[in-house]
Amino acid sequence: MNSDRRYLFIVMTAAIVWAGCELIIALALPTIHPPINTMDPRAFIEKYRSQIEGLILDHTDFVAFDPTLGWSHKPWGRGDIYRANGQGLRADRDYTQVPGQGIIRIATFGDSFMLGADVEVEQTWQALLETSNPAFEVPNFGVSSYGTGQAVLRYLKEGKNLAPDIVVLSYIAENNKRNINTFRPFYLPSTGFPLAKPRYRLEGEELILVPNPVQSLEQYQELLDHPETELPRIGQYDAYYPQYLPSKTSLVDNIPSVHASVFWFRRMRDWWSNHMARPTVDHDWYTTGPGNNPLLFRIFDLFHDQAVASGTTPIFLLFPIHFDYRDAGPSGEMPYSFLVPFLEHKGYIFIDCDRVFRPWLRSSHTWSELYAHGNEGGHYSPAAHRLIAAAVEDLIKDTTTDSSTEKRSAPAQSPAATAF
Repeated sequence: MNSDRRYLFIVMTAAIVWAGCELIIALALPTIHPPINTMDPRAFIEKYRSQIEGLILDHTDFVAFDPTLGWSHKPWGRGDIYRANGQGLRADRDYTQVPGQGIIRIATFGDSFMLGADVEVEQTWQALLETSNPAFEVPNFGVSSYGTGQAVLRYLKEGKNLAPDIVVLSYIAENNKRNINTFRPFYLPSTGFPLAKPRYRLEGEELILVPNPVQSLEQYQELLDHPETELPRIGQYDAYYPQYLPSKTSLVDNIPSVHASVFWFRRMRDWWSNHMARPTVDHDWYTTGPGNNPLLFRIFDLFHDQAVASGTTPIFLLFPIHFDYRDAGPSGEMPYSFLVPFLEHKGYIFIDCDRVFRPWLRSSHTWSELYAHGNEGGHYSPAAHRLIAAAVEDLIKDTTTDSSTEKRSAPAQSPAATAF
């Protein structure tokens, strides 16, 4: 009997100590790691109120609302080192609807890397091409923070109207994340572009266009006034929106010590990865979301097929960002190398800019010199733009024919994909 009482006392003491520890941890948890899935819609959107109101009131200098594309450039817009022409392109002059006799027009589409962020307009590879050869016209349709689908939509909406001989579409790692996103803050809360955008999605083998969920400035005002109903609507086809929804948890997950243990395990793992372990490739850049690479492939197919149907030569540019060089490892293979077999199998014309940069890097240069902010990354430096311009010019000499310089009529615009 005495032994039974002793065991009971030990069990009760242990239970009281355990309960006390759980209580202490529970009281400390909110200050350690408030869970993301307790988002308050009004508090969430309030962080972006000033930027969205600036867009509504037309207080922006360079960026403009676009109901189809999400955002674009203001005609004759100005911002720091950026200048737009009357067509909303990064240039100091407008382009005629049809290029003149003997002119090879090369229209370029993509995000801020294609735009030439961090360098003057004269230092972009597009401007360098125009300077190097008077027969080249290189309209720059690049727009900061665009996904691949947005860039293709701008080609379909605006680029075809300038009757280009060649169209160029760029790719960087982050495009994979943007391609499955419809409201940028869901994916990147620190964004300076708290705007909605269209995206493509796959339904079986069919590429479906999800139109921009915010079609007017009045809808942005509605978002500010009623975020509790607008955010779910905007996030319906956003791959990142579900992380803000209440998650289903088991009873074990709600035990404070379990919650704390998971939190500190992740902190230790991150510390080890950052300070002790050899850097590894963040494959999440490239494979985020189920079926993301097939989606990217189909968007590439759409761009290629639409260009060829218009009598235009499509070219793809693969841009390595500084993370790619940091994470490449001893082999030096770019993490986006999965794209090369796809492009080769399809017979698509492309330039892997890593192959352009490598000879330059071997001649006493470092990869940090390719970027405007050195080891901190950023966009391409003037040196990188010069290398890209030379590579594109060499490729154009191999792909153009005498017939490509004949004067043409501007083609009619065709639909991007099935829309709903």
